[in-house]
Amino acid sequence: MALVLAVVALPAPVAAAGAHHVDCGAPTDGSGSRSDPWNNLARVNATVFGPGDEILLRRGTACIGMLRPPGSGSDAAPIRLGAYGTGPRPVIRAGDRPAAIRLHNQHHWEISSVETTGGDPHGIAIGGDRPTVLRHFRLTNVSVHDVRGTAASKHSGLIDVAVAPGSAAVIDDVVVDGATAYRTGQWRGIHVGCAGGHQPAGNQGRIVIRNSTVHDVGGDGITIYACSNGLIDNNVAHDVGLVASDEVGTPNGIWTWACADCTVQRNEGYRTRSPARDGGVYDIDWNSRNTTVQYNYGHDAEGYCVAVFGAWGLTTSNSVVRYNVCENNGRDPSQAFQGDIYLATWEGGRLDGVRIHNNTVDWDPAASHPALRNRGTTFSGTRPRVFVNNLIRSRVPEMISSNAALALDHNLYWRTGGEGASWSYGGDRWSSFAAYRAGSGQDRSGRYTSPRLLGTGGVADAFRLREGSPAVGTAATLSGMGSRDYFGHRLPRHGAPDIGAHESPYARNVLANPGFEVDATASQTPAGWATWSRSGTPQADFTVVGGTPQGGRAHARHAAGVPYDAFTYQHRTGLSDGRYRLVAWVRSSGGQRVAWMEANLHGGPKTVVDLPATSTWRRVAIGGIPVTGGEVRIGFYSIADSGQWLEFDDVRLEGQ
Repeated sequence: MALVLAVVALPAPVAAAGAHHVDCGAPTDGSGSRSDPWNNLARVNATVFGPGDEILLRRGTACIGMLRPPGSGSDAAPIRLGAYGTGPRPVIRAGDRPAAIRLHNQHHWEISSVETTGGDPHGIAIGGDRPTVLRHFRLTNVSVHDVRGTAASKHSGLIDVAVAPGSAAVIDDVVVDGATAYRTGQWRGIHVGCAGGHQPAGNQGRIVIRNSTVHDVGGDGITIYACSNGLIDNNVAHDVGLVASDEVGTPNGIWTWACADCTVQRNEGYRTRSPARDGGVYDIDWNSRNTTVQYNYGHDAEGYCVAVFGAWGLTTSNSVVRYNVCENNGRDPSQAFQGDIYLATWEGGRLDGVRIHNNTVDWDPAASHPALRNRGTTFSGTRPRVFVNNLIRSRVPEMISSNAALALDHNLYWRTGGEGASWSYGGDRWSSFAAYRAGSGQDRSGRYTSPRLLGTGGVADAFRLREGSPAVGTAATLSGMGSRDYFGHRLPRHGAPDIGAHESPYARNVLANPGFEVDATASQTPAGWATWSRSGTPQADFTVVGGTPQGGRAHARHAAGVPYDAFTYQHRTGLSDGRYRLVAWVRSSGGQRVAWMEANLHGGPKTVVDLPATSTWRRVAIGGIPVTGGEVRIGFYSIADSGQWLEFDDVRLEGQ
């Protein structure tokens, strides 16, 4: 007689609703109550949890293993994994297990105030492969670090919320808030991938990554892929892209791919690397639509600051890049060719609608290449494709390199540390701004002059505009500019907006050539200004290039080897009636019989202010000038003996 033994798998016990406590430092395993906690992860993994349940790990303790608790919550009652007690966050030490925390084909989970270390290839892995919507995940105040191994694919990393490639599952309603993720040779820092293909998932809920920090990662820093309604807000990613080869890919800092209606804003990214291309900070990647990159700071990257890409027969549409500050990127000579703002398509990809406006670019690459690169890019559709109101300050001569499909206007360019600049457009190249404007028909309202920024770099605040900057009030007013600048100031703060990422508190200067920067060399007839002399000594009025100007590289001067009088002035017409303020910076020898600044012919009595005797620059002003009839004449008047001098710079006439 044969005995047949039947082995029946018993179902995992279902947790009684409520809080379940885990203290991996407890000497014995208990019932899961606060006073009698479980003391291992195996008990958790063997229990099915349901809506409203809580799994609470004791603070100050460490558990060994992988936490993979079964079950799902509901809209009204998600399952919560968190901490209890006092002290530091509880730690899950995964060693070389696949992850420290894993949720698969589950939904409605909230994880907070835990720390994980180890895992290979993941720290926290949430995903699925069934044809259903996996909804509502919250990761708050978590620390995930030291995931083991080296990236063999992009499906690895520290925090990875993503469906299986090629599956019909969809991820929806995810918020990662206050996470810290660092140290791994695997690919992803923080990633949310909503679909298994290359189309946005159409998820109805939000996908948010905010207030988080990622660093020292093999591949990408922070990414959203194939999602709708995405937001990457107020994060920091640095020292990412540390892989040694491009076998898996070429990483960036913070970016979106196949994303619909997504926004990347108020982030900082720096020291982003790549073994080949990319190595940039921000990127609107192919097959994205309605994506905005705004109010970000990107600096010290091996590659670019911001890119927009189209590829593989798909169209990236309606991309907006605005009010970002880019500094000191292009640190790798082999990647500097991409520029600081990079547009590119390949394998039949297209861009339909690109609006790049009001960005401030401080470009000092490791090899000489243009700050804007748009060569060989294929555009389609009828949406605007413009590069407008951007401020480029460069240490290399090449400013832009663009095909003729992109329209440029109201941009301000300036080269520091050397003479000469060049612009390439539509296959032609020009070595002066005037020739570029005439030959290309672009930047008709642009300018080549010192932007007069507040500082020289190192922090974003250095890229605020100084009073007297030619960028103030000279930008084009665009539809859909947004409501604020990089620094949070409302738009506009006065009349016309400013060029670049800073909307200054200053009103528009209605004077021409206020800093005497237009003329390339010293001149007795500076552009925009006129001279009069009662005694026939107009040669006493001239500009000085070099020396010690108040700002920029030039200033105006009255001086002569004989007794002289000179009046340097502008007569402005077509002004709006109202009250105006005249401001200038002056210095002088102090021995003149007359030295004043005046406002006249404005509908009221002439107003003058005597100029101080000072060898250092001093600000002087005349306020409340009552302009009626739309005109005013302003100027500087000297009567002096030989050897006396007066200098003036950064002259402003603005509405009050």
